Amino acid sequence: MLEDKRCSWHFREFRQDVDKLQGANDPIIQKFKENFYNSLVRESIQNSMDAKSGDAPIEVKYELSKIVRRDYPALFDIETHITACRDTHIDNNRAKELYGPMADFMKVDELDVLTISDFRTKGMPYYEDNIYKNPFQAFVNSDGQSVKTTTNSDGTTVSNGGSFGIGKGAYFLMSPVRSLLVSTMVDDDERHTYFEGVSRLCTHDIEGKHYYHMGFYSNDGKTPAKGDDIPNAFRRELPGTSISLVGKYADLGSKANVEDEIEKAVISNFWLAIYNEKLIVTVGQRIPIDKEHLEQKMLDHFEENDKKNPLFFYKAYTTTPDDHRYFKFEINNDEYLGHCELYIRLGEPGTKDRVTCMRDMMMLIQTIPSPRQHHAGICATFICLGEPGNSNFELTEDESHTSWTSKGKQGEAKKRANALLNNMNTFIGEKIDSIIGLDGDKVDVTIESLNDTTSDDIVSEDGEGGNPFGTVVDESRTIKDGFDRFSIPESTTKVEGGKGEEPGTVTSGPTQGSDEGGKKKVATGPLTTKRTHHKKKHQKPGAGKKGGDEDGEKKVYPVIPAYFDVAAHYENNKCVHTLHIEVEKDSLKVHDKVYVGINVGSDSAGEDIKVDIVEAKVNGKNAKIDNHLSRVSFEVEDIDNITIDVVFSDNMRHSINLG
Repeated sequence: MLEDKRCSWHFREFRQDVDKLQGANDPIIQKFKENFYNSLVRESIQNSMDAKSGDAPIEVKYELSKIVRRDYPALFDIETHITACRDTHIDNNRAKELYGPMADFMKVDELDVLTISDFRTKGMPYYEDNIYKNPFQAFVNSDGQSVKTTTNSDGTTVSNGGSFGIGKGAYFLMSPVRSLLVSTMVDDDERHTYFEGVSRLCTHDIEGKHYYHMGFYSNDGKTPAKGDDIPNAFRRELPGTSISLVGKYADLGSKANVEDEIEKAVISNFWLAIYNEKLIVTVGQRIPIDKEHLEQKMLDHFEENDKKNPLFFYKAYTTTPDDHRYFKFEINNDEYLGHCELYIRLGEPGTKDRVTCMRDMMMLIQTIPSPRQHHAGICATFICLGEPGNSNFELTEDESHTSWTSKGKQGEAKKRANALLNNMNTFIGEKIDSIIGLDGDKVDVTIESLNDTTSDDIVSEDGEGGNPFGTVVDESRTIKDGFDRFSIPESTTKVEGGKGEEPGTVTSGPTQGSDEGGKKKVATGPLTTKRTHHKKKHQKPGAGKKGGDEDGEKKVYPVIPAYFDVAAHYENNKCVHTLHIEVEKDSLKVHDKVYVGINVGSDSAGEDIKVDIVEAKVNGKNAKIDNHLSRVSFEVEDIDNITIDVVFSDNMRHSINLG
């Protein structure tokens, strides 16, 4: 049974004095090549949310089906034009790469079709007498034009997420034959219905005639089919829009794989809209992705360490703030930001701090490193709600709506974008610093303590077991008076400075967070075997040299076990790291000088971080800095406990290790 009705493909002749030749590369499609599913899901749901009608959540459905050649012979005739594209550009390698397989693809009796349908939306009106404000025409037959608006949560109406008018490239990219079938019912009194197919190929020849690169599947090739002229399989019964992608790439895998990937893209990009009951998505015959099933869908689809897993950002947003691990902050009436909210979850130690960014439409725009890196595994969700922030951020988005940037802006637009992004980064950075402890009010803890432990977990009452978690905090999250310490070994180990070892460096020892409670070894020296009671000037031995004093005495370099703790705070806008080092009583009193190597650990990729020390004080007095060896040194006084204050060149908070 023929289902085409009066629809067939129409490619008009090429007008040499008006049209531009279109080759194999279509720029509107190339922009979305990075990720098939991600681009398609973002574009399709964004379009649907922009067309929302009423207060109920919109519904979007993705469904795979098939169309058969014998039922739609006119539709399958697109093969004629695809083959012509291949043959016209037979000497062009890029055209052969694209249109050769495309022509072969069409030699089948049935085609897969992926249809994306939305409900509780306005549909796309078609106005024959208005070429500029014509939503259906803008989607089917225009480049760089968008006529959509959306209403924010505060009631204001502004331009929507898809303001560039090029997002349709994501649909064409997912069709192996670059062809779509678009059907809509308008949410008006008469429930008008429109339908048209569109194909984006290249300029091609058939029987000596040149043809335009775009063709339309409709009654006359000039206007969409209406009402009863719409093929039955593509006719809408409720207001909204359906877009069918013709064909399915073989390398996308099975139907189940396609559905899995679509669900993952939906969850990654729209979990906030789903949680706030603005969106429900159904893929095939599966359980809907709605607020009730959202978290379980996350657990089903993502490994915990998957970069696209939004679970921890979701937890940051949905967990009631406890001012311990979960926090919420707001900024209101900012000149550029307007009203914004920030939700923070303290995470796993040693990993980068990340912020996921959204605006009123509740679609993921970008996930970025935190403006301040504490390597505390922070997952933060930043949302701009309402004006002027929503409009300002919309104007800073790139064409694919995956980043906020001032690049490409000029004049006042660039100044506004820079001010907007600076205010956002300042807001996020200050709030994260405040919970880590760099505002002077709350405790700063080393990264190993950013988990669910309490002060009771960190140090036992009898002081045994070590302090693998760094600074000890009490219930009010303030630093306790003094630092919990543990017994110090009675003996020290003396080693000679010599070849292969730089005297004065920190030697090997258990790492911070080990079972031995953070024990380190601090090198001292040089020390003569015949110690006098006054400090003597001496030649500092270098690597590979044995030192001696003026009497020719041999010098040795003791390595003294030590325990240390560290906290950080701001003083006069400087991030000061305070190391409290405890050594065996009297163990320093036979030495002239102590050398302490200070490392700032490694980043999330395991690479060592190298940061210069710009200030160092020991018990309030300036210490000597040697950035070549990442160490400070100081003359010995009558002390058992050492407090070293260190400021690094990047003025950021770091995890500190001696070594």
